[in-house]
Amino acid sequence: MAQMNKKFQSMDVNKDGTLDVHELKQMLTKGAKGMSGDEVQTLYDSVDANKDGKVTFDEFLNFVYKGDHSQNRTTSGRHGRLAAQSGPTNDGTEVDWGPCQRTFENFAGKDMDGKEFMKFCKDNKLLQKDKFGPPDVDITFSKVVPKGQRRMDFVMFQDACRLIAQKKNVSNKTIQDIVSDSSGPVLKGTEADYVKFHDDKSTFTGAHAQNEKVQGVQGPAGSKHDKVQSERALLMAANAGDEDAWAEVERVFKAFSGASEDLDGREFYNMCTNISGLVRGKFVKEDIDSVFASVVERGKRSIQFDQFKEAVRAIAVKKDEAAHVTQACIARCNGPTMHGTTEADYVKFHDDKTTYTGMHAE
Repeated sequence: MAQMNKKFQSMDVNKDGTLDVHELKQMLTKGAKGMSGDEVQTLYDSVDANKDGKVTFDEFLNFVYKGDHSQNRTTSGRHGRLAAQSGPTNDGTEVDWGPCQRTFENFAGKDMDGKEFMKFCKDNKLLQKDKFGPPDVDITFSKVVPKGQRRMDFVMFQDACRLIAQKKNVSNKTIQDIVSDSSGPVLKGTEADYVKFHDDKSTFTGAHAQNEKVQGVQGPAGSKHDKVQSERALLMAANAGDEDAWAEVERVFKAFSGASEDLDGREFYNMCTNISGLVRGKFVKEDIDSVFASVVERGKRSIQFDQFKEAVRAIAVKKDEAAHVTQACIARCNGPTMHGTTEADYVKFHDDKTTYTGMHAE
């Protein structure tokens, strides 16, 4: 608005606060040298709304913006106008968003980035040729996430679902039903190969032969049995599944481990409970020690980053989520929370200098 006013003032040669037909003609003929005098007059008459022979700034602005100059001309204002024209709307079919929110949190926790949103669309079979393809996923994400931000919260996610419904030409409830019926992220991995001395209990000796808790099946014929769903197979699937780069996770690990760059059981427990959203769902506090015990090397009492990566994968398996979701949860942490008093207690013989003697007095 200020820039338009400045332009208006520069066109107002006689500085009377209005434009006459000759002043407007000078501006018009700069951009369209072929305009005739009659064309200029016709255009001037259309700008002069009250037909008093003078064009005020408001009349000029009304003509340029077709009467919508009262809207914010900033980027947010433009987003608002676009939303009003073709943005997300409630089509009247929507139901409770609670089940959709649970699915959203299973995929991303409190918010999701573009990559997580793409995986969400793929895992829930929302992609559809010629209607909603991968480019449309990115466009939808950019429409609902404000400029300068990189993550989508649940309110933005609701708008994204509405846009998907528009693009696929279905009701909002149809997309809600697909989302709420989702079982969570799909873990993509390979089936564990049959290993005789692990899977065939007939080869076990000593205590292992008597231990019913030892995982295994009888013979090669059973290697493709339901034992694939065991924790060992799921862990292998998570290891080979969707993972992001580990740089941010390593940064958080070092923030907790310090100069030693390793964590003992107590430090690992504190780290897990300090990271918001990590101990959630099927991964409870009682599971932290068992995860640590499963990755720490025999004879040692601490883990380094390589073992911590295995712990992250094990936590993802426990929570029934993709490894990259657990990674993202850890990466959002800024480091350990420091607890302490704000001010040291007053100690007379330390804080009262009148009690100092000898060299300390000087």
